[in-house]
Amino acid sequence: IMCHLAVNTTFGARYPVKVCDFEVHEPKALATYHLMDMVKRRYPEHEFFFVIGTDLVESIHEWPAEGVAEAGSKLVAENNFLVVNRPGFDWSGDLPPNFTRLEPAEG
Repeated sequence: IMCHLAVNTTFGARYPVKVCDFEVHEPKALATYHLMDMVKRRYPEHEFFFVIGTDLVESIHEWPAEGVAEAGSKLVAENNFLVVNRPGFDWSGDLPPNFTRLEPAEG
């Protein structure tokens, strides 16, 4: 429920962002690399974006995934991302072309 509230508050009706509950049905938390691979295989007709905050832009290249060498770099290379501002984590650097920076919904 908290994820749904956060998405609705942050994005409003401007973006068709939905919360994915795949991980809820797994016996343990999935690495983001594995989660994105799962949703893309299950729904190849859709385009997926992973939402991250500006606080994670620098570290995402280092995210691990069991059984995947350089998983963070592969995650970044193989997926699209929506980047939202996080209080206290201003990002002024350039973003890769598959990262789209969003401004919060007003009102």
